[in-house]
Amino acid sequence: MKITKLSRRQTQIIVITAGLLLFLITIVYSVKTDIKAVARQMDETLKYVKEQCYIYNRYNEASQTKGLMRAIENAQQVNRNLTHTKDEVTKDKLKTYAASIVLEDGSQVDLAAYGRSDEKGIIITFYHTSAEYARNYNLTIQSLLSGYDTYSSGMIVVTDGKNVVASNDENLIG
Repeated sequence: MKITKLSRRQTQIIVITAGLLLFLITIVYSVKTDIKAVARQMDETLKYVKEQCYIYNRYNEASQTKGLMRAIENAQQVNRNLTHTKDEVTKDKLKTYAASIVLEDGSQVDLAAYGRSDEKGIIITFYHTSAEYARNYNLTIQSLLSGYDTYSSGMIVVTDGKNVVASNDENLIG
């Protein structure tokens, strides 16, 4: 077997080629690692937003239900008082209607209508919640996102299709 000596030029080409190959392998590995890290961060962010939206919906629906139940109970109590006063009892099933309306100033009105049991008629009750109380005690998507750190966790933006309605970067809202 004959061992041939490589020229200096050939040695340089081999070393440069090996260096470039190692460099490319390192870049490909780094890009794949970064893509996996970004995907993992996106999954965590999406999970966080889903949890916060679930909490937001659950809390506000419970609050709205509580207000409507309060209005219904008031209407039923008025009906009981009227029935007791006239000492009449009916076997007809009564219907109850309830609605919650958010007014332009941010306050809300919970309405309930309840059929009278002592005679023909409807009892209507309402409960008004001031705008200040509604702002302080109703969760908003914005309040849920405000604690999410943009530097380490990225930016979250929630839109209604046209406008940004919530973000952990408050400069984007509007």
